[in-house]
Amino acid sequence: MKPVFRIIEGQSQYGVFDSWQDALYREFLRLGVPAEKVPIAQSYARPAREQEVSLGFNLTRQWSREHRMTRHLAWLVDHPTFQSGFFMASITGMPVEYKRCVVCLVDEHWTEFAREIYEFPYACFLPHAASLERPVPPSGEGRKYEVVLFGSLCDQEEALTQLFKFVDEQMPACRALVEMFVNSFDYHLSPRLDEALLKAIRQMGFPAPVIKIFMSTVFPQLDLYHRYKNRLKLIRSLTKSAVHIFGNGPWKTLNLPSNIVVHDPIPHRQVLEVMQQARVLLNHAPTLISGGHERVFDALACGCSVLSTESSFLMRELGERNGVTYFRAGVDEDALDGRIQELLASPSLPDRVAASQEVVFRKHHMGIRALQLCQIVKNRWPEVFGEPGG
Repeated sequence: MKPVFRIIEGQSQYGVFDSWQDALYREFLRLGVPAEKVPIAQSYARPAREQEVSLGFNLTRQWSREHRMTRHLAWLVDHPTFQSGFFMASITGMPVEYKRCVVCLVDEHWTEFAREIYEFPYACFLPHAASLERPVPPSGEGRKYEVVLFGSLCDQEEALTQLFKFVDEQMPACRALVEMFVNSFDYHLSPRLDEALLKAIRQMGFPAPVIKIFMSTVFPQLDLYHRYKNRLKLIRSLTKSAVHIFGNGPWKTLNLPSNIVVHDPIPHRQVLEVMQQARVLLNHAPTLISGGHERVFDALACGCSVLSTESSFLMRELGERNGVTYFRAGVDEDALDGRIQELLASPSLPDRVAASQEVVFRKHHMGIRALQLCQIVKNRWPEVFGEPGG
């Protein structure tokens, strides 16, 4: 017996989910595992069968009381606090049956956060992956773009306005603490904002339920504020390299250096096409430091080298002399122009990218993730495979 995966298709702010849904569907069928893609509006048009497991990215699913017993895999790409409605269902009223859900998170530290802070036992680490079917040969010749960056930008002041509105109305005793983190936090001094914030609120002596609410409401806005503030600092530091930006947000309204070219946002399938025409991908993911972003895996699959914020997971997985070069957020921005020029001039870079491609397609491809998802289901619900359990 095998599970039947029902991949739930729904609208999201992340266009990459469309590519992931197609890639997982393709890879499940390649493994001989039954799968289907189902629009969210039709996902529960009939009762779930015993062997079925629904799968959605982030919280893509019809969350209703009558369907709460359907086995479900939620693959989250954000910090758990961004999905606190799920993790605090007893407070939010979200119709969730936790024993029928498994949550996969893309950062090892985030997985531990979900288990410890939200006391959710069915959390496992499952990083991003490349969705391209086969590698594109790396080459330093004939590529249209020297450097590309895919990333959004939000209104930082609006994030602060919403943050302080909540704090002033609901937790005024914490305003001084939040102001301190707004004004003094630095990725270099404390790369994990959630750890630093959690330690500080615990020292104030609040009980666990209040700490959960505080982290779930304050951390996401603080994270967005500092992440985009640092991203803008990064872009403004680049004055020599020709950098092409593709992403949502007010990029075009900013007075950026003349070497920065801002393009309209593009869907993920076009992102892969651009990566195949780029020599260096600039990956800015300062909060994902124990995981690997799909931009890194996709870029390597497309034969493009990567200059990325640090990740202990990527360093461990890709090893030395690979196609990824790292920099420290909040520290190395002023040196990035020089590093980019070194990468562009390096005759060994295509060979290093090729070495990384081998690792990506052996360990961090959607075909591998399809196998891992099958194993996750087997470990959690062995009865789906016809084995005792449940």
